[in-house]
Amino acid sequence: MELSSSKAMLLVAALLGIAAAHSWTEETRRIGPKGDFIGPPGYPRKYAPESRDSYSVWLLPPNGGLNEFTPDLLAVLPTKAGFDESSYHPQYPMLKVAPGDFAAIFYNENGHVSRAGRDNPEKPINRGTVYLYGTTKNDLTGLTLMDVHLKWTADGDINKGRLLATRNYDDGQCHEVLPDTGEADGILTWRKEHITKVEGLRCQSDFQIPKDVKPGSILTVIWVWDWPSMNTVGVAVPPHTFKGKTLSGEKRVSKFELYTSVVDFQIVDPCDPVLGDIKGPTCASVPLNKKNIVRFDRTLPAVNRSIEAQLVHPFMVHVPDFTEDPNLIPLKPLIGAKNPRFPLDSKILDAQYEYFTLGGKAIPTATAIVTATAVATVTAPAGGKNAVVTVTNVVPSATYTTFVTRIRD
Repeated sequence: MELSSSKAMLLVAALLGIAAAHSWTEETRRIGPKGDFIGPPGYPRKYAPESRDSYSVWLLPPNGGLNEFTPDLLAVLPTKAGFDESSYHPQYPMLKVAPGDFAAIFYNENGHVSRAGRDNPEKPINRGTVYLYGTTKNDLTGLTLMDVHLKWTADGDINKGRLLATRNYDDGQCHEVLPDTGEADGILTWRKEHITKVEGLRCQSDFQIPKDVKPGSILTVIWVWDWPSMNTVGVAVPPHTFKGKTLSGEKRVSKFELYTSVVDFQIVDPCDPVLGDIKGPTCASVPLNKKNIVRFDRTLPAVNRSIEAQLVHPFMVHVPDFTEDPNLIPLKPLIGAKNPRFPLDSKILDAQYEYFTLGGKAIPTATAIVTATAVATVTAPAGGKNAVVTVTNVVPSATYTTFVTRIRD
């Protein structure tokens, strides 16, 4: 495809004027029966570890351009839009998964979580919203942001485009390595001590591979991180940034800033030997304990566990109304706070514990209906050690079921 002169200029501007603040997808993993990571890793499209900064970031709008989203802005980095044999190197393959599996997409927070409050107080408290869009149409050449973002919905055709999940960029546990000079916010030190027990930990966007995607196909996921600067401090999640104004005309966003990446998944038969001992959740030829039905184990180390809340809640930010459940935002006490003190006090930091109990202490054990506006809360039966929950997620014109077992603490 030959780029128009305007699109070519946007590409040059984006590549040469990348902002100091950015993130991109680094790796993918299959999530196993305990909520752990199993099997070999996968990688994003056109992965180049030696130059992944300048050749992985796609910033919209580009630096030096207009502070608005125009119809000609391409959805993904043009060098990664096409899909052919050169899209993946044998050393950096795409992840193999079965329909219904859960998978994790990893990225580094690069200070946007652990240093965001003091350095960028105008950023949303969830540190931006991540949208995961999926399609089996793998060639994205010529696809614009406005073709995809907030156009592909949860009830969309997977062969054309579907919204798979929405996530808070801050996953509640990721953080940078503590610099020699220390930190100003207090988030990094707290998470290292209370959550991760390691020097640094990547963030993750966890989601379920659609059950209706066919073995033998390739699922392409467009990872979109919407991270605008707001006109006020303490906003929970970013609003619709195409319009950027309230109904009364008040400006909500002072600066638009959005990043995208592309990741592909090779869909295999749920009983395929390539999956190893743990087969896909719909494999009929193996016993239940060999199927990939998640039984989340909170005792796993942070470096080898997924995010429980993300397995239960596919849409953590609700669209198109852009509302949120505050209990799913790790630093929820900062919502509405106009002048927080740094380092953050323990009352604010300790609230992060609630995120890891899904906003409450109850252990789900019965069928629960999760809608765009409400989450059912149920309790465990007496004497039960392990509890199984069937969560039916209801979104406009679409219903699908996931199974999660929580092992008692």
